[in-house]
Amino acid sequence: MTLFERVSKREHAIVRLNLIIALAFALFVVAQPAVPTWEFLRLIGTFLLLTIPLSALSLLGFALLNARGPGMLAALQDRWRSDRFVTLLWPVLLFAIVMSSFSAFKQRILPHAGFHFDPALAAIDRSIFGVDLGLWLHKIIGSPLLTYFLDGVYHAWFLPMSVGVGIVALCTDARTRMQYMTAFTMTWIGLGSILAYLLPAAGPCFYGVLVGPIGNGPFEAVNDALVADRAARAADFLFTIEVRDMLLDRFNDPDLSIGGGISAIPSIHNAMAVLFALVGYRFNRVFGLCMSAFAALIWLGSVYLNWHYAIDGIVGAAGAIGLWYGAGFLTGPAHAKEPAAERVLAGGTTFAKR
Repeated sequence: MTLFERVSKREHAIVRLNLIIALAFALFVVAQPAVPTWEFLRLIGTFLLLTIPLSALSLLGFALLNARGPGMLAALQDRWRSDRFVTLLWPVLLFAIVMSSFSAFKQRILPHAGFHFDPALAAIDRSIFGVDLGLWLHKIIGSPLLTYFLDGVYHAWFLPMSVGVGIVALCTDARTRMQYMTAFTMTWIGLGSILAYLLPAAGPCFYGVLVGPIGNGPFEAVNDALVADRAARAADFLFTIEVRDMLLDRFNDPDLSIGGGISAIPSIHNAMAVLFALVGYRFNRVFGLCMSAFAALIWLGSVYLNWHYAIDGIVGAAGAIGLWYGAGFLTGPAHAKEPAAERVLAGGTTFAKR
């Protein structure tokens, strides 16, 4: 029996579909003159190396979840016999391909679209809220304490985005695993790459540098407020300021790096946070509510910290919800039967409740 014969035909088809899409996108990216081939291969290697600790953490979490059940070792042995950890391997491999391709696209291809959509996004925000929302938030509720709180929450987003892939791979049923990874792939490629290229914008914090001084007043005022909050706490470090300066320094750098590139709409921070919440409800209601609160804080932080216009997060969230349910349609009905081997989850316990 081959590795992929150990999973259902339905999952086999979904794996194949996702890998075809991811590899096609990777080939498109590396074929562009702006993307150095060796730099792209190095970036893929970096993400592949990153999957090693991610996989190890996922296996550790899986074992700990079963410590009071059949036992950690017995649970791992059971999962190995059932699918040879294929259900762990394909999501983390997909993660490495998608993230490296997206990173290269955002850093070397997206800038060629220009950043001419920012004035329209700022105008949309003003028409919806009647104010420049980021500056208004600083005037109404702004404080150094809130700034550092939102800064920590916003930049902690990388943890559920990466480790979450391994958790979903090992601790959910096959349908949830397929649905999440399909939505994950299409969020980064469809929203973060294709839609971002069609609606090119830099974001409020980069407005004055990459767009132009006209209309930059409110956004520069928010940048000044963040610098003042950092000084008020007698601190030399604020993630938002350090990352913003790093992105500007690397904007024309031919070397590819993790986390590089500039883009505003749609907000992938917000889109992925909404996906965290949607899959969280598959574990249980409390976890789903906690991840929903996290998504709300990410949206608030994206505006307050000057990374995004409010509409960026709204579009990102709407896109993520649409892709989640679209992926659910592709993966099939929840009541579809699968061989017993594919239902061996966390010592026989299925975490998906919906």
